[in-house]
Amino acid sequence: MVAMQFFSRAWIVLAFCFSGLTWAQANFALSDIKPGLEGYALTAGAGNVISRFPIHVLEVVQDAGEDFPYILFRASGDFIASTGGIAAGMSGSPVYINEKLVGAVSAGFPSADHNLGLITPIEVMTRALPIKPATLALEKYGLNVLALPPIGAVPLSAPLAMSGISSRAQDRLLEALKARGINQTVFPSQAQAGGGSTPLERPYKLEPGAPISVRLISGDMNVGAIGTVTALVGNQILAFGHPFLRDSRARFAAAPAYVNAIIPSSTVPFKLAENAGVPFGAILTDRPYAVGGVVGQDAGLLPLEITVKNGAASRVWKLGLAPVESFVGVLSLISLQSAMDTMFEGNSPGSVIVRTSLEFTDRPSITLRDRATDENDVGSSAALRAAVPIAVLLENPYRASGLKSVKINLEVAPFALARMVKLEPEVKKAKAGDVVGVNVRLQPYRGTPVVRRISFKIPEGQVEGALKLRVRGGLTPRPTDPNDSGDIFEGVLTFEDLLEKLKNRLSSENMFVESGFGHDTDIIGLEKFADPVLGLIPFEILIVK
Repeated sequence: MVAMQFFSRAWIVLAFCFSGLTWAQANFALSDIKPGLEGYALTAGAGNVISRFPIHVLEVVQDAGEDFPYILFRASGDFIASTGGIAAGMSGSPVYINEKLVGAVSAGFPSADHNLGLITPIEVMTRALPIKPATLALEKYGLNVLALPPIGAVPLSAPLAMSGISSRAQDRLLEALKARGINQTVFPSQAQAGGGSTPLERPYKLEPGAPISVRLISGDMNVGAIGTVTALVGNQILAFGHPFLRDSRARFAAAPAYVNAIIPSSTVPFKLAENAGVPFGAILTDRPYAVGGVVGQDAGLLPLEITVKNGAASRVWKLGLAPVESFVGVLSLISLQSAMDTMFEGNSPGSVIVRTSLEFTDRPSITLRDRATDENDVGSSAALRAAVPIAVLLENPYRASGLKSVKINLEVAPFALARMVKLEPEVKKAKAGDVVGVNVRLQPYRGTPVVRRISFKIPEGQVEGALKLRVRGGLTPRPTDPNDSGDIFEGVLTFEDLLEKLKNRLSSENMFVESGFGHDTDIIGLEKFADPVLGLIPFEILIVK
């Protein structure tokens, strides 16, 4: 497990931000919010300097079709004039009236006045605290479904700051987020590959109004959603005023961020920001109304070490991935894609030997070997084949994976590919339970043809008549069949079966004898080969008494 490191380049304030007051006394009750009230909001501008801008309450939007109200407000002042309005990245900016915390800026109006926005009330946001203050009484709000702002307003979002991530890997991440219903934006200055956290010294103080990076990936590559800290409650954090991934199981690293500038825009102004240091805590809740976390707590990121060797060149990346079971496969894929893009600097044909070491908390480690071969873009193929076992283990339906760490070695090799060109069964007739063989002629890429024998057992209880079989190369996907669910877990009964499948049956260097096409497909024979094998050839054996 990646040990959480404290931010050594700056100082962090952990004191209760309303010294001398109870949490309830420090907040402005929603029931006391009236049109015409004046207050101010805090947010970080260029250089992480906290700026104050006036706000004017226009209305409490009680009937927004959601499970909680919003506060409609207008922002003003020189700071807002310079930014062009309320900006993406300001989500979570704390709002005060009479020096009491009202809530957080959380939404704006892209197609209307950029000085108008919505506040998520602090009474609602507090539900996202991992440890609830004893004095809270928020039963009034039954917050049990995903909430969205009123029509016309959109969450200010928490734009992603990326470093060390290639543009293709970025695109894959954004596609995956969009598939989850999250239309995320990316800071344009963070599109470069080849670096992790900025090496420059960046001032940072954890306080209301400060920027915060909620990390999906941390280490030699960084992907973090940039928002604003709303409040510190003891050693707990509230931020954003809206959700991030909308996943109740989410655990992310809480880390510093640095605001370079706030850029005016005709659509939505945005903070230009970057990830600026190592994590200082964990975000443990991701709710419709806020994210909440604890300073000083390890987020439990999944350690991933990627080594890429391309001839004499070699590079290692050490990362921590947010352990969101339904998303960690995507995070591993974009990390691997970015590493391959960095080493290849463009699409390239070739082969990549993939060695994956999986360390578990409750069982011996295992090592998987595979090889990716692609005539156009071997980097993407290798990234995908290496990421599949991680996704399969984390999303398995049998038990918690117990996965402790992952090390993936990607070694670029000469192009290698063997095509199946001919097949001859040793027998035309057999009985149920017999062990028979089939000879497969392989044509290695511009090499000497070879014949390999695969033995297999006729299934016990097989009925008389023609038994339809096929030999499939490991590089050839199982054919689409209307009766085939496509579920990788189909036919796997236990977690141990799954590990066995990963160890022996997913390599492209294998050839399989398969029976019972469709949802009953079963592997009844397997033979390893030196090169990835491409092809699929059907055949029949007559089953007799």
